[in-house]
Amino acid sequence: MAKKKMTKEEMAQKLAEFEDINEIEPLIKNNIIEFLWLEKTYRIRKPTIKERLEVNRARAEKKVELLQTGKYKTKIQLIDIYKEQGIDILKIDEEIIKIQKEHDNIAEKAIKVSDKIARNKLREEMLELRAQRNQLSIEKADYLEGSLEQHIDEFSNSYLLCQVFEVQDKDKWIKVFKNYEELANSNESELIFKATQFLTILMYYGFQA
Repeated sequence: MAKKKMTKEEMAQKLAEFEDINEIEPLIKNNIIEFLWLEKTYRIRKPTIKERLEVNRARAEKKVELLQTGKYKTKIQLIDIYKEQGIDILKIDEEIIKIQKEHDNIAEKAIKVSDKIARNKLREEMLELRAQRNQLSIEKADYLEGSLEQHIDEFSNSYLLCQVFEVQDKDKWIKVFKNYEELANSNESELIFKATQFLTILMYYGFQA
């Protein structure tokens, strides 16, 4: 039986729950995240300088390729189109920023609170704010779906995933996908989604060293 597709609200809540830094930090060790999937061990690791340069080269080539087709509108063009229809995406941005500031203010308070019940209450407030922010972010992404920038970002992230996504084979690690084309044609959508989540976490919280 096919899995029921999550609503925007459910997806926003799931992302908010997964965003707790206290749960995320232990996942990352030496800029690597390992995880189990169907009895196999996989990992997402920090890319080498050579790999980053390769991703940048591929990204630049893809951008030129898409621009030459003339099929895709930029985010700015889509924002103007939606504004004519009464949808102000820039106001959504402002609301996201406002919610994030409120979240950060509560986070600062939570650090100073020693009482467990009071701290948990603040964490619940933060969780709710993250869910609200994530829902708005998903809404904004829906409006801007199909933009030139989105296509380029999706390609870049998938290309990077090919470089750093590995599976353990006895005493060595090998790439899960040999190249971008193999990933693009893969039917392992759930595995790719999970790996992409961990790549996003590693890019945001790791890559320091």
